[in-house]
Amino acid sequence: MLHLRFLAVLSAPRFARPAISRTSRLAAQALARAPVRALARSMTILALAAASASAAATSPAPLQVAASTGKPARSGASVYSVSCASCHTYGMRGAPKLTDKAAWAPRLAQPPGTLTTHVIKGLGWMPPRGTCSTCTDDEIKAAVDYMVSRLPAP
Repeated sequence: MLHLRFLAVLSAPRFARPAISRTSRLAAQALARAPVRALARSMTILALAAASASAAATSPAPLQVAASTGKPARSGASVYSVSCASCHTYGMRGAPKLTDKAAWAPRLAQPPGTLTTHVIKGLGWMPPRGTCSTCTDDEIKAAVDYMVSRLPAP
């Protein structure tokens, strides 16, 4: 009898593991190995997707047709709300906030068109075309013009 109890103690697991799915375990292992920068980028992408979905659901863009592409053109306000607001509302990764005139001053002091060129080509943490890879140059320029027009008066 004592022999059976001893075997039962030896065969019992030493630490109880919670029952989790294989997918959850793999996701947790991937997150543990992911560098901080990659994790921050994925969180940024998720935030952009959420902002994009909520903005698209609340404010549909007016239908105008772009002459060069033949597809509906979006206004500067709609491009800003879908693609730019997620970073420029909170100042993510050094993006100048839409309400911070002092942060925009050096950018506005540059020659005309430089700001739009930086958005189209990308600069710093901002990817080319901001986060709107489907925007035309005219739509990007409209979004930049909209943002500049929304800056507070001095």
